[in-house]
Amino acid sequence: MTDDAGVTNIREVRGKDGSVAYEVSGGKHGEGEASFFIPKESMHAYEKEHGKQEFREMLQRGIDASIQSRKEHAEHNN
Repeated sequence: MTDDAGVTNIREVRGKDGSVAYEVSGGKHGEGEASFFIPKESMHAYEKEHGKQEFREMLQRGIDASIQSRKEHAEHNN
């Protein structure tokens, strides 16, 4: 992670079936932005088990992995 990396938004979304998840979005300066979804139950369970700091780091790793995957996909398709 770099100093300018960050999770910029977490918003609650509801599926057509009534399920609740959070869309986590963020990015790194110069590398793009990404987002992913995490079920509400999973999000709260992870935070409770691992603590707030580890939880935030997990979210950032998710953003980093999403950005990296997007970059690799773009390189593969070029």
